[in-house]
Amino acid sequence: MNTLQLINPETQIIPEVSFEYFSDFAQYRLKQMETGQIFTENKVRYSAQAIRIYKSAIILFKEFELLLQSRIKIHEMNIKILQAFERFLISQTSKKTKDYYSKNTIGKYIAAIKANGNFLHDEGIGLKSVKFSVKTEKQPQIYLSLSELQQITNCETLTEGERRATDIFLVQCFTSLRHSTLKKFLKNPFAYVKEHEGKSFIDVIADKTGEQCVIPLSAVVAQIITKYNGSIDVPSEVYMNSVLKTICRKAGIDNPVPVRITKGGMMTEVLVEKFHKVATNTSRRTFITIIRKYIKDDEAVTKMTGHTSVNQLKTYSQSTKVDEILPYLNNEFFNIEI
Repeated sequence: MNTLQLINPETQIIPEVSFEYFSDFAQYRLKQMETGQIFTENKVRYSAQAIRIYKSAIILFKEFELLLQSRIKIHEMNIKILQAFERFLISQTSKKTKDYYSKNTIGKYIAAIKANGNFLHDEGIGLKSVKFSVKTEKQPQIYLSLSELQQITNCETLTEGERRATDIFLVQCFTSLRHSTLKKFLKNPFAYVKEHEGKSFIDVIADKTGEQCVIPLSAVVAQIITKYNGSIDVPSEVYMNSVLKTICRKAGIDNPVPVRITKGGMMTEVLVEKFHKVATNTSRRTFITIIRKYIKDDEAVTKMTGHTSVNQLKTYSQSTKVDEILPYLNNEFFNIEI
């Protein structure tokens, strides 16, 4: 019988844990993620969102095994199993929405299962490297303009809770901090604010990547910190993603944006009101897109956002070709007369 026996990397003591079946191993790894016993490649804890994806992927993999009427053993995991699992996901509908899973959702579930396969290969138990391309669908990524941020700020119909969420979101839009790092920063901002020649800046380590982020302290962020007496409890990312849609709807952020969705193997393109697509990660694209209009040094911007390369930074920027050409409208070349 082929089994995997795990060794504690700290003590090298072999615990009383061994696995024959892949899903049992994946379930054990999930528990380790939840309890902080294992970390990402960047040596930080797995986010709540990542854990939710892993959990859903394992549930679906077990349903896949039920369909096969056979449990997948560890040594049986290979590309053919992943391909079959992908076909299974394409044919399934979400119990929550009653709709087919999108291509991107399927890609996340495949990636979660594949990650466990890669770990097994690294442990040297004879599993061949699972070289399986995770298929995702590039979606138009949105950001909010300064005028749209002003619309949100000026909206008079927000509840007290929505106003607080708006302030938290504005801090994100003027710092580019991801939710997990933002939570740490706003709990005790003054621990991360430093001064240089009379000017203040934020110096914080990003939870997701472990990279240092050095961001000039904007007037907007300073005012919000003062408003809440130097400490703000940030709600969960799930709550923020939900309430931001309500806030933007009330503020009239409703211009149509195209969305491409592949479900059940069929691709469709629909127009949705913009507020439906706003989430906490919109703030990061907002910061990067706007600041690159003011600061032309992309290397400097990467030091603020914590990106490791300019190319990585540019994937977040939503500048259009029109934006890039506008500064040249008055160029003398276009005023030549013949």
